[in-house]
Amino acid sequence: MKGALYFNSVLNLLNELNISVIVKGVEAREGVSRLRDAGVELMQAYHFAKPGFECLPRVDFSVV
Repeated sequence: MKGALYFNSVLNLLNELNISVIVKGVEAREGVSRLRDAGVELMQAYHFAKPGFECLPRVDFSVV
């Protein structure tokens, strides 16, 4: 579990420096739980939202 030790050490350092951490690539609920337990508050991945541009307004380029 050296990977977890390194991750937690870096996370603790960044928290001490007041640097926000965003973890990308979280694909399972178990990963979300582990990251939250470790103190990660910001995550991005397919687990939360499918990739795409649904959140952006549609633009009709034929009139531009």
